[in-house]
Amino acid sequence: MKQTKRLLSSLLAPTGLELEDAIRLTRNLSDVKAENNCSPRLQPMKDTRIYALGLRELLAREKSVSFRQAVAAYREERTPRCAERTNRERRQVFNRLMHVTPHGADEPIRCWTAEQCRTSIREACPTAHGRSKAHRQLSALFRFALRQGWCDENPMQRLLPETVIEPEMAILTLAQVRQLLSRTLTLGYRSCAPAVGLMLWAGIRPTEVARLCWGDLDLNEGIAYLRARHTKTGGPRPVTLQPVLLAWLRKHRAAAAEAGTPITPPGWVRCWRDLRLEAGLYPWRPDTLRHTFASFHLKKFRDLELLRMEMGHTDLRQLRTRYLNMRGITTRDATAFWQGRFGEGVPGGPGDI
Repeated sequence: MKQTKRLLSSLLAPTGLELEDAIRLTRNLSDVKAENNCSPRLQPMKDTRIYALGLRELLAREKSVSFRQAVAAYREERTPRCAERTNRERRQVFNRLMHVTPHGADEPIRCWTAEQCRTSIREACPTAHGRSKAHRQLSALFRFALRQGWCDENPMQRLLPETVIEPEMAILTLAQVRQLLSRTLTLGYRSCAPAVGLMLWAGIRPTEVARLCWGDLDLNEGIAYLRARHTKTGGPRPVTLQPVLLAWLRKHRAAAAEAGTPITPPGWVRCWRDLRLEAGLYPWRPDTLRHTFASFHLKKFRDLELLRMEMGHTDLRQLRTRYLNMRGITTRDATAFWQGRFGEGVPGGPGDI
């Protein structure tokens, strides 16, 4: 008898039913069969399990929300924590996915399968880079839905992200850095000097620099404090101000600049574009100074984990695949970069700057 009970309990385990409930449900099923002129032959355990699993699935669907509703809730939760550029990319990805699967957008998110996710990504994103980005966004959405109890698994875990072959990153040579700094120190662009220094020697993005004030820099401790509202990813990070950068900032900080004074001048986006053009650095690829900083930092300090912290990355994958281009950088070049020795025409700090 005990062995039979154990067997019955193991059969009922997936349904969440107790044995007494199963017996009661079986009796109800026999009545339903009789009313519908079904075969009088009963299969109590089989019938009960099928019915209970179906009932559980029905209740789960009622508890879930549609894919569209899950996306709206996820965006509402993430938007205040992320920069506008990140929010815009997330919005574009999900709008494309829902456009190619209009029926799937109104299905419960619990019903989305790995195959459906794969098909939607392929139809919505024609490029490998876009598919990789969509994979990350969908995976984050399902992790959010799991926490909310709207689905039982993350189907994206069954799909391998597409390998993206990144082009070689553009970085500046020492001669090009000299061109940029020399033009920066001309009369029309001198107000851009602090921002250019932070991008070049600290790897801070142009949009992040535009959100900083002088009060966010501790020149005594040699640290720039980027708060959550400053960064692209929405996470705070401290950035080390190397001696060459500290000397540059002290030299080019306006005497009247107070803690609340922005680092960048009015019309920063236009000034930064015009400065690059007049320095002869055209065409310009996004985040060139950030890539330059990362490559010269690793060549000089040889510490990937330290560089990861300075860049604000969660792991080393991006650094290894996207940010570094150390071809042609010699140890002598790296020393000159971090000492500010770029030759004539760049006065204003240690070494030759």
